[in-house]
Amino acid sequence: MSKVKRIAVVAMAFLLFFPLMTSIRGMAAENGGKNNTGQQDESRGNEKVPQGVYNSLSELKGKRIGVTQGSSFDVLAQECIPNVEIHYFPAIADQVSALETDKIDGFVNDLPALRNVMESTGSFTYIETPLKESQFGFIFPKTDAGVKLNEEFSNYIKKIKADGSLEQTERLWLGGDEEAKKLFDYTALPDKKGTLKLAVEASYQPFVYIKDGLITGFDIAIAANFCKENGYKLEVQNMDFNGVIPSVQTGKSDFAAGGMTITKERAESVNFSEPYYISKAVMAVLKNNISPEFKTFKELNGKTISMLTGAPFEELISSKVEKVKEFTYYQTMPDMILGLKQRKTDAGFMNNAVAYLAANKDKEIAVFPESLGDTAFGLAFQKGDKRCIQWQQAYDKLPAETRERLWKKWTGADDSIKTVPKQDWPGKNGTIKVAACDALEPMSYMGKNGEMLGLDIETILLIAKELDMHVEFTPMDFSGVLSSIGSGKADIGCGSIVTTDERKETMDFVEYQKASYVLIVRSKIAQTAKRSFLEDVKESFYKTFVREDRYKLFIEGILTTLIITVLSILFGTALGFIIYLLCRKEGWLADKFSRFFVWLIQGMPAVVLLMILYYIIFAKSQMSGIAVSVIAFTLVFGAAFFGMLKMGVGAVDKGQTEASLALGYGDMQSFFRIILPQALPHFLPSYKGEVVSLIKATAVVGYIAVQDLTKMGDIVRGRTYEAFFPLIAVAVIYFILGGLLTFIINRIEKAINPKRRKREDILKDLGQGGTDK
Repeated sequence: MSKVKRIAVVAMAFLLFFPLMTSIRGMAAENGGKNNTGQQDESRGNEKVPQGVYNSLSELKGKRIGVTQGSSFDVLAQECIPNVEIHYFPAIADQVSALETDKIDGFVNDLPALRNVMESTGSFTYIETPLKESQFGFIFPKTDAGVKLNEEFSNYIKKIKADGSLEQTERLWLGGDEEAKKLFDYTALPDKKGTLKLAVEASYQPFVYIKDGLITGFDIAIAANFCKENGYKLEVQNMDFNGVIPSVQTGKSDFAAGGMTITKERAESVNFSEPYYISKAVMAVLKNNISPEFKTFKELNGKTISMLTGAPFEELISSKVEKVKEFTYYQTMPDMILGLKQRKTDAGFMNNAVAYLAANKDKEIAVFPESLGDTAFGLAFQKGDKRCIQWQQAYDKLPAETRERLWKKWTGADDSIKTVPKQDWPGKNGTIKVAACDALEPMSYMGKNGEMLGLDIETILLIAKELDMHVEFTPMDFSGVLSSIGSGKADIGCGSIVTTDERKETMDFVEYQKASYVLIVRSKIAQTAKRSFLEDVKESFYKTFVREDRYKLFIEGILTTLIITVLSILFGTALGFIIYLLCRKEGWLADKFSRFFVWLIQGMPAVVLLMILYYIIFAKSQMSGIAVSVIAFTLVFGAAFFGMLKMGVGAVDKGQTEASLALGYGDMQSFFRIILPQALPHFLPSYKGEVVSLIKATAVVGYIAVQDLTKMGDIVRGRTYEAFFPLIAVAVIYFILGGLLTFIINRIEKAINPKRRKREDILKDLGQGGTDK
């Protein structure tokens, strides 16, 4: 053969085999973190994964992602994360270097391989949510002998799956104890049925690698035990990965291993054995190099420590921090976190669930390393409610794995997995009412489209499913949750409720998760990516209005606020007018009644009136919070309008009444045709001011489970931990609503102004009212 022909043949062979080599290369790059039964391997699965710069796949949108050349990880990354920029590398070591030098933001690989690299370098971690799960198998040629050997090997895999020995082998080789990973000398096996040649690339720990001069690993252990049991001698052939598959196809090797992912496309050229391992591809990211600003209680001496209003933990904190400079109090958790970031306080007191979520979502926040004490989260029942015991027993039946999964799910930063089960069970045992706090993420909060989410919510649904009951959630402010239980408006209360001895005196609890009291402090960030002001504004706007369609929450809040305001104005105006007509003649009894009414309503804060109506007067009724709000503000506006009307009529000269009576008008005709039109200009300016005051006063209806504009703003702030856009948006909307209602009243004022009435209409009214025509 001529030199030219030889070159041509080599070139054609390269072109034919290169695509196959690169695609096969990806087989070994895609390994996982589950055993053959699909369960997390206990040897490594329960370890605490260090926090990363990114803690959810959604945070990597538009970022630079590294993948192994020839693997399918590029397609996988693009399917799971929008708009990623793919960078290709020959090996995992190159990807680690690129990550450490800020050339990429993350890279995809299999979990066991990443764990082994993590043990040698402490620079990166991984996001626990996998991109995809797949199966591993050994590779056999598509020959009669290969098919027969594959059948024998697959039967062996099925056998060791059934008797549990495969799981034991996996625990050993994928576990963390390297000293225990020892394999018998398979090179000394007798060749009763011949010798099997296994093709591998011995550089893919823990599946295939060299230890103490012997090629070993998880895959090698399976192959060696198969040969030992079935009378084969095993010869392991170590070669470059590009030669592994051709070696099997050409008959130089009998089978191949090394973390080979089973796919339909690859099965067209080779045969795969019975799957022996379920893999998962995960995203590696840099560790979050964040440490707390304060690390010991001694360092908090002379510092300001904050907590939520009403939290009775000053004594507990003082037992750990001897010299607290000052205790300050915040109404909501987002406000306290914002105060911490703005250095208005130095530490914030809360439970561990809320603290870890805040730290996961905000890199400026860190959890103080020392705990202040242990307690438990609870679902609140009325004292003596027998259902509490039933619910506790149902919860105790939940597997420990389920409880751990729920905790990791809801305290993690990946919002894409935070969903609750649909109530698709029959519910033969009725419906239970739950008062749920709507702004205490991650335990109980309002998500997209007004759906209640959180650890508490899913826990309740799982128990309800066990008891075959349906659940009706009523979202409300935390201050109303326990009151709803006490008044009987709800059967269960939830929302990050921590059990205390004092609370147990008046309520019973289903204790469902261990809790601890912790502090959050500012963090020290080793590497901080500075963003421009416009980038911050853009990100804040997106989180406030666009993410999860949160603008719909504002629209819903606006409609609720308008309904309460408009109905209260209409009914309040009618109420004040009717009371004035009844008291117009200034009788002793009527005068006393009107004075008492005005004194009672105007002397009481609107929020107190709301809570008295909702939790006491209408405690046993099924009246909604919106209806109670309308009643309360009808009374408030009615009392105000009564005073305005009385003042306006009093400003009209009494001679006007005498003149109208002399012209033949009756008492009521005189009032409506002569006196009231003249009184209107005197009290309409006050009326307009009262309308604007009313629409702002309705901001407190969140205390009785009404989701108005202000409450929706609080809910959004509770999700984003940002104050700028939610507060500015609420303020602007209130200005607009107030201006709109004022505009409408101005138009009405112009329409009824006596000075704008035509002369003919006035004379017509006089003619109709007089005795002479």
